[in-house]
Amino acid sequence: MPAGDPTGGEWTGDGEDGKEEDESSNVQGATPSPVSAQVDENKNVVIQYDDGSSEIRSGGTPAWRNNNPGNMLYRDFTRANGAIGRDGRFAIFPDSDTGYQAMIVRLSSPQWNDYTLSDAIHIWAPDSEPGNNPDQYAAFVSRRSGLALDRQLGSMTASEIDSMAQAMKIREGWKPGTIKTISSP
Repeated sequence: MPAGDPTGGEWTGDGEDGKEEDESSNVQGATPSPVSAQVDENKNVVIQYDDGSSEIRSGGTPAWRNNNPGNMLYRDFTRANGAIGRDGRFAIFPDSDTGYQAMIVRLSSPQWNDYTLSDAIHIWAPDSEPGNNPDQYAAFVSRRSGLALDRQLGSMTASEIDSMAQAMKIREGWKPGTIKTISSP
């Protein structure tokens, strides 16, 4: 495994924070934007929108409730890539597309170029975390994506990184639950 810890520091992907103010967000008829998220006493994820409405995500798996298909930790990287809250140690994203894109940015980042698929999975889901078996996880991702365990991420095409991320999403346990929308007062 190459030297260095890709989980440390602040990675911003393309260097932009993506936090431009949208003055139209409060215009009547505009699509509300998610502004924050938290976990309630029943372990539901509650996403608050700028128009005062909210979305309650219950049941399903934590990856689904958190819109976090990679079960990424809440850190500088995930905040810089759209996380709007946390569920314990894990990031909550405003929607599944944002969470998935954060996975793609991480796997495609120059800091991960020299890692093999196996190396990357051992970092993503280390055996030091309860319930993780990185060897089985890597074998699953390799079988599901058709990518060799010793394939370096830096040599993968965007389509191959996507295949890897899709397999990781399945392994991380993406199972939908129920969404309840509460209108603004």
